[in-house]
Amino acid sequence: MSALDGQIHQINSGHINPYVLEERTMNVTPLDIYSRMMYDRILFLSGDVDGTAMDTLTAQLLYLDSIDSRPINLYINSGGGECYSGLELIGVMDFIDSDVNTVVLGMAASMAAVIASNGTKGKRMALPYSRFMIHQPSSYHGWNTFKDSKINLEEMESVKNDLYEILSKNSGNSIEEIELMCDRDKWMKPDEAIAKGFLDSIIEPKPKNKTS
Repeated sequence: MSALDGQIHQINSGHINPYVLEERTMNVTPLDIYSRMMYDRILFLSGDVDGTAMDTLTAQLLYLDSIDSRPINLYINSGGGECYSGLELIGVMDFIDSDVNTVVLGMAASMAAVIASNGTKGKRMALPYSRFMIHQPSSYHGWNTFKDSKINLEEMESVKNDLYEILSKNSGNSIEEIELMCDRDKWMKPDEAIAKGFLDSIIEPKPKNKTS
């Protein structure tokens, strides 16, 4: 296959969605750029961690893993979002046979940081100027009756414990250490996140040949 041409398609929401044209044996097929990159086992988590985004990524992971077990690269630039949706993705990352290598581009904060830390050990990477942030989870439950509020608080505690256990397992820090780090927003540069065990390496810029 060879790329013949590119075009920019303006969709109704106002977002720019790039497409590429690919020559195949019998025809030329337009693909949006993210679908084309999925052929190379490259996925993106950008924007909010929510049900729609995680369902899409879950489907992509399951599909790619069903084809073969080569590593999948998950690029992350997200400020986080819903805990339950993020736990869905983490569960699938652990379930499939393929390694999932994570790369932090701009930032991995909150639930996105937990996802980034859950990549394959030794293959959790970040660009030099990216940021990594963990903190205690927030609740979006509505506060109704006293009994319901108590139930929701207990569920919040259960979710928090799950998240701290995941961070502890992924980083090698104790639950108590994770609890202290997450007491307030803890922002880290890549080298700090590596030192704490949440990431493994920084992707250094490639040298550029300068011409006079």
